[in-house]
Amino acid sequence: MQSLRELYLYFQRSLGSRRLFFDQSRREIRASNLVLLRWGSGASLVLLTFFCFITPFILPHWQLSWLYLWYFPLGLAFFIFSCSSLDPARPAPRRTNEVCVLFCLVLLGYLIILDVFIYPYARGLFTPLFLVVIPILFVLPLRVLFALTLLGQAVFATLSFYWKPAAIARLDLFSSLAGFSFSLFISWSISTLRVSDGNAMASYQRLSRIDSLTGILNKSACEQAIQSYLRVKPAASPCALLIIDLDNFKLVNDRLGHQAGDQLLEAMGQALSRLFRSSDLFGRFGGDEFLVLLRALPDSEVVHRKCEQIQAEAASLLWSQAHLRVSCSIGVAYCAGERPTFEELFRLADDALYEAKAFGKGQHVLHIYQKPSAAGKKPVLIAAGQADCSRLSSLLEGQHPVIQAYDKVQALSCLSQYGPQLSLFLLDLSLPELDGFGVLRYLRSRPPLRNLRVLAIADDPSLGGRALELGADDVILRPIDPEQVRRQLG
Repeated sequence: MQSLRELYLYFQRSLGSRRLFFDQSRREIRASNLVLLRWGSGASLVLLTFFCFITPFILPHWQLSWLYLWYFPLGLAFFIFSCSSLDPARPAPRRTNEVCVLFCLVLLGYLIILDVFIYPYARGLFTPLFLVVIPILFVLPLRVLFALTLLGQAVFATLSFYWKPAAIARLDLFSSLAGFSFSLFISWSISTLRVSDGNAMASYQRLSRIDSLTGILNKSACEQAIQSYLRVKPAASPCALLIIDLDNFKLVNDRLGHQAGDQLLEAMGQALSRLFRSSDLFGRFGGDEFLVLLRALPDSEVVHRKCEQIQAEAASLLWSQAHLRVSCSIGVAYCAGERPTFEELFRLADDALYEAKAFGKGQHVLHIYQKPSAAGKKPVLIAAGQADCSRLSSLLEGQHPVIQAYDKVQALSCLSQYGPQLSLFLLDLSLPELDGFGVLRYLRSRPPLRNLRVLAIADDPSLGGRALELGADDVILRPIDPEQVRRQLG
């Protein structure tokens, strides 16, 4: 009794693993079946042509009948379908497996006609043989293979008893039952091998995509997943790309050893798995950096809250007796209603991360992605109060496109996105929200922005002199002289 129960449980597990294999590998199976359909239909046409040509030399009294020829147009149709659908750039058609089953039924019906109606006084040869071959032809579920072979065996045996002499019909029944039995055995054996190979391949693919230390996606897998999403992302669906960098990670390795550093990275990977949804994409980008894509966001406030949660989680990762405070800096590229490329979002988030580290670490900086301006005159960036932005914009109207920023975050975000494209940067030093001198220091620390012409706006000469020391190209004092701005634009 125990042996029967164990056998029952074995079959249950085997059937479950087969269902899982066919569910997880449906695309690969369709592609494989499409190739097999091309070879199967092509080979059947070649064999039929060969036998029609050679049979008269072997059997002198044999004559070609229309019953031999009706398969040709159907086999050709299957061959054309398989060839026209074999496009490496596109997935196989969803109905590929159904077409393969139909091909088996058509070929099975053709062979039954040959064995039963054309040679009623001879023992059937083709049908029992084809019953054995069916499991090898295509990758199909066991229930489908069982139904095909059972149907073929039943129809063949029934027609033999109706159309052939009883003695020959009994031989056909025996040979078809033997073919059916062998077919079941082969079906089980081949499906077991395919499931085993499929599981091994799936395990290999999973390991090749997972970072062994943190248990989340590795760099290449994470990049590919994000790129794939951005290519099909609805333009109106907001998203955000986060680059997370652990501050002072080298200090952890130096004081506590590389094993403690690895434990910290592993704990950070587990924290990201807890903090983010299954629909979000996240992975280890390399070293102590992590990459996250938040999908389908309601607004940017969600991103700010999520960054605060990440920083709070990072602060709790290292044990208290280590006397080290763990923090992280986060650069965010937020996209509200566009369809950016991965490179565009990454560059924006990377600049935001640089700013977060440059202005004190342990914080996050968010830049908003804007669609690049069309080719033409280079834009002018004006970082000032709203009244000055409006006055300067009207002054430059019709000459250059104008981009406006009213605080440091907006100014740095625009510099990150448009920096090399800008013709001039007008920076108001007197506005506290802008932190003009901090922006100048940051500007000259970034190699891509060092050649950008900066015109500082100051209330008194002392501020102007300090701006020139920090790298401003020129200074204009209030009240603003329109001619001086025009001269800067050339």
